[in-house]
Amino acid sequence: MIREALELKRVFKNRRLPRNKLEALRNQKLRAVVRNAYEHVPYYQSLFRSAGISPGDIRTVADLRHVPVTTKEDLKDAGFDNCTAGWVDRSSLITMQTSGSTGKPFHVHRSPTEWRIARALNMASLMTCGFGPKDRLAILGPEWTVRQRLLHWLGLYRSEVIPLPVTADWQLKRLKELQPTVVWTYPSVLRLLIHNLDYPLGELIRPRVVITFAEMFDPVLRKRVATELDPELFSLYGATEFGRIAWECPEHDGLHLNADHFVLECVDDPPLPDVEGVGKAVLTNLFGFAM
Repeated sequence: MIREALELKRVFKNRRLPRNKLEALRNQKLRAVVRNAYEHVPYYQSLFRSAGISPGDIRTVADLRHVPVTTKEDLKDAGFDNCTAGWVDRSSLITMQTSGSTGKPFHVHRSPTEWRIARALNMASLMTCGFGPKDRLAILGPEWTVRQRLLHWLGLYRSEVIPLPVTADWQLKRLKELQPTVVWTYPSVLRLLIHNLDYPLGELIRPRVVITFAEMFDPVLRKRVATELDPELFSLYGATEFGRIAWECPEHDGLHLNADHFVLECVDDPPLPDVEGVGKAVLTNLFGFAM
């Protein structure tokens, strides 16, 4: 718990870094990730050599343009052993599975340290959206277990997962019992819950914050949620392969990238006419060493 608290403190500290120090930190992390990948991961050894580059060629974020983009399919084809660092204790890895919405589910393996960093990024994002010590958080999403820590036993930062495989009626029943002050969910789940009621959802629960992720929150649904619940609305952006990538703050003017942990590039190939900053998102993880 102490290590997680220190990691969370580090996340918030890095958010206040001036631009020049943030860039220096990102480049330092990038060089470490690249060297680890080249020296210890067979897939990346082969990738770098085929591209005619070495770790010394990748000194800054700008140098990433020399590295061929790796897709999820590339990693699936390479296999677990070729994508995992040789120094890793395989038995210690924590495995997560993507939803499989784009096809075959993909398994992501993290070391305990990387898992702790991902959890800290997640918690920092939730706290920025208003999740406080006295709140009750209901997570309507994939079925996973919230570890009951000391803070939970003290009645602080309480949270509960209401899994998706159960029926909408059961979800509504549990929400009524829990009376969450913060709801974190997919927009499509919100839509399903609303459609399963013959009265406004606001008569069942009155959260002061609703956080959406993973899907577009279309204007029609957003207006209905705002009307029925009158919460403050936030969006988070992430992926199982990476964790929490970006978050919305109370200014509600776009999303902030966790820039000390990720490099996000927009690859517009082919370029779109008269549109700036639209294309394929390419991510580089700055804390991923095991896989």
